[in-house]
Amino acid sequence: VYFSVGPGAAGLDPGVVYVTLAGGIADAPRGLEGFGYDPIFVPQGESRTTAEMPSDDKDAISHRGKAFRVLAEIVAKELIHQP
Repeated sequence: VYFSVGPGAAGLDPGVVYVTLAGGIADAPRGLEGFGYDPIFVPQGESRTTAEMPSDDKDAISHRGKAFRVLAEIVAKELIHQP
């Protein structure tokens, strides 16, 4: 996730939060949830594709969710240090 809060906004410089979701490809598409590669992507340590997972389970491991949680921590820390 790339973020830029603009000059002076919370004192943050533009940056990048980079996370991944490791996994593999299923033999055949499975599941009805999600979009894109969800029916064929099996996260590491899982037997289900991301299309077979309930939203809460998928959100907990999602690379986007992880990136935004890291970004939220960065912003919160910076806001705490503001005068």
